[in-house]
Amino acid sequence: LGQMNILPTVGVTAKHLLSRGGSNCRAQLRNIAAAAATEYHASEAEMFNELSNKTKGKKLEKIVVNVSMKDGSKKTFLMNKDVSTPFHCASHINKGLADSSVLCIVRDESGAEEMSSMRQPLTTACTLDFISLQSEEHAEIVNQAYWRSCSVLLGSLISSSFNGTVQPVGAVNNQYSDGYFAYDIKSKSLEKWEPSSKDYSSLVLSLYQRMIEKNLPFDALLVNSEEAERFALGQRYTMENKSLLCRIGDHVESVDGPVISHAGQIGRFAVLKASKKSNGIWRFSGVSLPFSQSVSSFNWGIITDHSRKV
Repeated sequence: LGQMNILPTVGVTAKHLLSRGGSNCRAQLRNIAAAAATEYHASEAEMFNELSNKTKGKKLEKIVVNVSMKDGSKKTFLMNKDVSTPFHCASHINKGLADSSVLCIVRDESGAEEMSSMRQPLTTACTLDFISLQSEEHAEIVNQAYWRSCSVLLGSLISSSFNGTVQPVGAVNNQYSDGYFAYDIKSKSLEKWEPSSKDYSSLVLSLYQRMIEKNLPFDALLVNSEEAERFALGQRYTMENKSLLCRIGDHVESVDGPVISHAGQIGRFAVLKASKKSNGIWRFSGVSLPFSQSVSSFNWGIITDHSRKV
């Protein structure tokens, strides 16, 4: 359990972690957790931006968006079709609502509804219901979205943290009930690597510095299959000739459902282990708890020990 002291706790900054980690932690960061994005990631992010900005220079179509409030009242906004997101609507109400909402129920004028990411553009007039991490009614969907988001975050971290070429293979399709999430990469430069607990701690520290403390958004974009094929995705989820893409920082991933709003909603996070598979593939696994869920260091140690053994 003493090892848990070097893992981030909710509300502790990376600066404090560095001061506690000492020179060994800094050395590991220089050797492993490089902050600069690769050319591969930059090009993926540029393509995502290009698709997101398809309406740029065109006349924007307005849509009426109603927001159902907890007190039973409604607020109405005139938003931009294919540009405005549920997050924009929540921000018009208050910052607290925008920051705390993880998902959103989007109900169109016919009454059909779907669970959406907060940062996914709205395509039609609709009514929104914002969902928080504490939702009991939608707990299963929220939990799975959180797990899915952590997998994407782990993929972003691992894909950009090692010297040499790293090819993302994709997130392992874990359920939150499995007790861990995982992400596969392929890299010849890791053939002789023997991961240590210091390496895992350095990766987590880098994650907090680069993503969580900056509240990086999980941007979501629904594209057609032809547009999705432009991306060098490790795996692609397609439904009715559409693919949902998620971007955090410069990392773009195909996902099979909604993701949470931003990295600041993630609290405790641990990289549990890295296992070498066949054909140069490495599998990294992790576990996490949301920012809103407090847990003692002792119980967090129990959680990580259990997940590491699964």
